[in-house]
Amino acid sequence: MRENERYARELASAVELRLGVCPAVEGGGVRWRVDFGDEARLCRVRCFHYEDRNPFESPREGTLTLGIQGNAHQSKVEVGQRAPWIPGAEYFVEFRDVETVVATCRVRSVTDVTRSAERWLAGAAVPEMHAAFDFVDRRDRQRRRIRDDVAAGLSMLGSTLELGDNTSGFGGSEHGELWAFVGERSCRVAAGADGLEAALLLHRTQLACVGGLRVAELARVLVRWIEKRRSIGTMAAGPGRWELAERAELFEQGRYAAWHWHQVRAQSRHSPILSAYAPLLDLIVESEVVSRYFSFTSLNRLCFSRCLLYPFDTERMPMMAPAAGGRFWLADVGGYMSHDEPSEPVQLDARAAVRRLEDVLSTDDGRVHPGNVDDAMADVVNAAFENAGSRLVAEKVQDRQWLRVVVRAGDGRVCRLRCDGEGWVRLQRTETSKPVRLSVDQAVMSLMERFDEGAR
Repeated sequence: MRENERYARELASAVELRLGVCPAVEGGGVRWRVDFGDEARLCRVRCFHYEDRNPFESPREGTLTLGIQGNAHQSKVEVGQRAPWIPGAEYFVEFRDVETVVATCRVRSVTDVTRSAERWLAGAAVPEMHAAFDFVDRRDRQRRRIRDDVAAGLSMLGSTLELGDNTSGFGGSEHGELWAFVGERSCRVAAGADGLEAALLLHRTQLACVGGLRVAELARVLVRWIEKRRSIGTMAAGPGRWELAERAELFEQGRYAAWHWHQVRAQSRHSPILSAYAPLLDLIVESEVVSRYFSFTSLNRLCFSRCLLYPFDTERMPMMAPAAGGRFWLADVGGYMSHDEPSEPVQLDARAAVRRLEDVLSTDDGRVHPGNVDDAMADVVNAAFENAGSRLVAEKVQDRQWLRVVVRAGDGRVCRLRCDGEGWVRLQRTETSKPVRLSVDQAVMSLMERFDEGAR
């Protein structure tokens, strides 16, 4: 029996003993949950198990970490106080009113689960739950306090910036984040160990983090970075504890690929994945053709892309893997996340591999950019709208660190687009509908028909 199942069955016994109800226990593998309540109110508890060691910080010998270390500068924004790694059981509780999750908590104790569940099933309102249990909606309540305090600080500075509460995904508001966006600049705000913290992003790439701020200082950071568009170097002269990405000035100057390869080489000094490519990386940086593109790692493979961020643009792009004796496997077309047929790999030494990369990439149009594949797709779709005489626009909307491309109708209806290969998209007509694969022209005509818009 896995630990997760054992936790679920032990919790079910404790609930039955204290509340006198018979919970439903469902699951398999590491996914186990316990449900109990009545038709009006329900508690759903998901049971998690944490091992003795953090597998991301100290993986077992021989473990492939899915390229996480090699893609560190392309990863999710890191800011705010990190929860400590505590081995053992954790319970994520959803307090439900019929089908709606109205409050949540994340606790380590079975007693905390049963006490709070007992109060909820007895009819307590959400404010009563907050007053009785500080762990119910703890993250949500802290985030709202920060948002309101910073809004007041921004108002005092005469700023029109808004710090929005972005809530999405599993767990609802428990996983919400505070963000401010204007154009290509954005900032994420969170509580730190000794004050407030902020991550500063340009084109959705984190270039700096500052901590130890008071509310008024944080408000000034937001205004200076987003509204006044100050440089990272200038920002770091202000109050707080600053950490800057190496050579951030390269990114600010628009030398995105140069910044990228600097990060990759720096990460190769401690990444077991990238260290295998160290001789190759030095040669890539010296190549004007290869170094204008971006890369990412997948398992132990080095993949090339026309864009910096996920989802990557890998259509007809090469892919590499280490071979014995300081040599490398190279496929001219890797076939990673695309509809390409992968080519047969050849084994080469580092210098021959770079020459082969130059031959392959010199035939590409070289349209590289610091976003993801959907950024470029939106531009193609908008050109198609214009050619069709349509007023519709494929709008790029930043969602936390990521990007959504949407098309809006005047009556509020929204459709979402995702790139699915050159000249192709996946069109999702509603939030719950299944995406369909269409050519760009087919998607444009479908959207014009859906939104009752003919050609001008």
